[in-house]
Amino acid sequence: MNTDSRGAITLLASLLIMMLLTMMVISSLNVSTVNFRVVGNLQSSRSLDATTQQALETVLTNSSVFSSSGTATTFTSGSDSGTVSAPACIYSRVSSGSSAVWGMSPRDNTWELTATITSSSSGAVATIHQGVQIRQLAGVCCTDC
Repeated sequence: MNTDSRGAITLLASLLIMMLLTMMVISSLNVSTVNFRVVGNLQSSRSLDATTQQALETVLTNSSVFSSSGTATTFTSGSDSGTVSAPACIYSRVSSGSSAVWGMSPRDNTWELTATITSSSSGAVATIHQGVQIRQLAGVCCTDC
């Protein structure tokens, strides 16, 4: 083999290595771009969840919403808006240590709330369901108990 053919083989080998390195760099850039988008979407989703949970907690602090005539509550966070549904009584039982004979015995009532928020920027929707048990007088959750 003469020196010209050795030089040509070296040139081809170095070009092949450079092409492989370039493909690896482009591939890693694509992977990092996808990862960046995934993290951004996850952050947006978690932010909506946190805002929705905060709205639920705000409604839960007001005991007057837990009646048979509860109404839905609207809330806003920046440009996003949502609603917390009226609490729905899903279960009621006489509280432990109380007598069912006495007509006004306290009851352990289980309520369900649903909060939904819509992002104005992305159109994403987050919905959270939460249950809460509250000890109340008879007749608050159901009229026949």
